[in-house]
Amino acid sequence: MALEILIDASRYVVEIARMFRVNTMTFQLNRTFGSVELNVIEAVLRDWCVKHNVEPSSADGVLAGAVLVSLFQAGNVTIPALEKAAAKHKWLSEFNG
Repeated sequence: MALEILIDASRYVVEIARMFRVNTMTFQLNRTFGSVELNVIEAVLRDWCVKHNVEPSSADGVLAGAVLVSLFQAGNVTIPALEKAAAKHKWLSEFNG
């Protein structure tokens, strides 16, 4: 389930990049995620969803996953680093469903 959500999130990031004509290579979308990487993103997404009372498979949950994938790809590759980056992200930090 979490893997499907992350795949959907990655597709969402690609679509946003295309809408704004951003070079999708900037997002390193061809990067392969192993179980360690997926576990980091999944842990932070799960905590964010619980905190905000959001189902991971909902539109808001998928968008949060897309943002977390992007933040991970920007170099926030540990749970503490990704949580810190998420706390600084406007939409993630101000979300109130």
